[in-house]
Amino acid sequence: MGGGTGTTPPVFYLYSQNAGFLVGTDANVESGVIEPQVGGLFNNASLSGAFTFGTVNASNVSTTAATLETGVVTPDGGAGNVVGTSDQSSAAGLAQNQSVSLTYSVAADGTGTFGIGTTAILISGSKLMFINNTSAAPTITVVEK
Repeated sequence: MGGGTGTTPPVFYLYSQNAGFLVGTDANVESGVIEPQVGGLFNNASLSGAFTFGTVNASNVSTTAATLETGVVTPDGGAGNVVGTSDQSSAAGLAQNQSVSLTYSVAADGTGTFGIGTTAILISGSKLMFINNTSAAPTITVVEK
């Protein structure tokens, strides 16, 4: 985020120890949340039970180019499988009650994957975030209990 050649670095606001948010000061309308990672050493068993999820469109991606999605998933807590349902909105229209079936992996430091072509980070046993890193219109997805 920011700070590169020709960009202005974001401003960080802390509202408690290890927690805050940031706001970009350039034309990209950047923003973010700062929160501690808790509960490590992680593995696939760190994710189990029902989670809700939703995508956040990157500010520099046209909303007609990105597929936005929300739904409910249940990681199996060990074998690395996820099932659930989702609603998707894209340039093609709304697709409701879509079946979700994917695999996930979690390394000891909380990094891993959540589906194909993603980079994920486990923040805690109740929150995961990932970005689809192979799409021309990437989105960030928050998965949370």
